[in-house]
Amino acid sequence: MMLNELQQRFSQALRYQSTGEDCDILSDHFSAIDRIQIYRNNFVVSLSEVLAACYPITRQLVGDECFDSMAKHHITQHPPLSGNVMTYGVGFADSVSQLENITLAVPYLLDVMSIEWSLDELQRAEDVPLNQGLEPVTNLTSVPESQHSDLVFHVKPSSHLIHSDYAIGSLFHAVKDNEFDHLDINKAETLLMVKRGSAQPTLHILNNQLQQLWVEISDGNPLRKINPSLLSELPNLLTLDIVAGFTLFNESNPRSMV
Repeated sequence: MMLNELQQRFSQALRYQSTGEDCDILSDHFSAIDRIQIYRNNFVVSLSEVLAACYPITRQLVGDECFDSMAKHHITQHPPLSGNVMTYGVGFADSVSQLENITLAVPYLLDVMSIEWSLDELQRAEDVPLNQGLEPVTNLTSVPESQHSDLVFHVKPSSHLIHSDYAIGSLFHAVKDNEFDHLDINKAETLLMVKRGSAQPTLHILNNQLQQLWVEISDGNPLRKINPSLLSELPNLLTLDIVAGFTLFNESNPRSMV
């Protein structure tokens, strides 16, 4: 057979869609089935390890055996299309969504997987250069009090807001600390995902006021246009290290930086 046909059959055999004989694998003291199974095992195990590295919380939640079954389902249905497996986990949650016996038993699992993949993507993302026209937060003390209402804070591009109908942030902390006594998984949470340099991204659980304040600031609003009841959370927002710097609002030209 032609080389491209052989490669296609071998690829199908790795995914249990053809046999060793279809690939012209010879049988002697090891059958063609035994020989192709060696390749299948290596193929599935190596890619399962890639998925496990992307989804450690998911693996802990469902257990090794269940995770390996989920991984095998994804691998056989959606094999990698290139030799670069860094982004191979992108569709894992979509594959798991087809496994109703698992998603019905663990209804919050897909949210966990979505957040784990977002964390993995954020970890691999290149740092976005910050606007050079921003004043550092340490210079706030030099701003006259009369101009405090004109302050415009700018959030770092490496911070992202995520909402879940489940207490996923609390669940992540519970898994890390192995402490589940006070976990109410059915409580909705809003999470802020933050990357700081080369460190692993972190998750922060935001209350409603802090969430609204983050949205207002992300929209580029000066402090005077933000509900004063939200500004009590400003010190807490600053401690999260998500503010890249500040400018002063110019009424005649809102986009200019003073």
